[in-house]
Amino acid sequence: SATLRHNGQPVAAANVLAMEWDAEGSAFALWKATQASSPGRQATSRTDGTFVLHGLPIRGQRLVIETADCATWFSEPLSGAEGESLNLGTITLVAGAGVEGTAEPNAIVYLDGQSSHRLTRTSHADSKGRFAFRNLPAGDYVLFYYSEDRTRPPTTPVRAANRYPLTLLPGARKTVSLTP
Repeated sequence: SATLRHNGQPVAAANVLAMEWDAEGSAFALWKATQASSPGRQATSRTDGTFVLHGLPIRGQRLVIETADCATWFSEPLSGAEGESLNLGTITLVAGAGVEGTAEPNAIVYLDGQSSHRLTRTSHADSKGRFAFRNLPAGDYVLFYYSEDRTRPPTTPVRAANRYPLTLLPGARKTVSLTP
């Protein structure tokens, strides 16, 4: 159990997910956990910011907390004896960082976390090449995109990539252009 706060106020309706962290510590683990989620592995914070998860194997688990207005939060691995209750106290969430910009029209843009959270996200650029990522934890990232090479026949899966490293501070917003 814990209480979530942001700017001194309780955070209601946050999604709390307990998951086994894979060896890579990647977003793939998050995806796997959401596919295998059960009522005991996830919770939603109440209006007073509290949440409780029941029946979890403690060892090898981490918590991931996502809200509409704050950065995704990742716990360190949980530890304790089987059947033991853990009170994590108050977890203070911070404003999420964001990045927006342009790539080739209709490209798939990837954000690959290089910091300890290893967060990975995907966005689809619109017909004008605009994309955005919101509510990111502070840290180092690499942005890159893939788009079909339209000079080849549609059956040829040739793709182009362009990598852009960046560092985001809590609450920061950056604008980038991934096209040459």
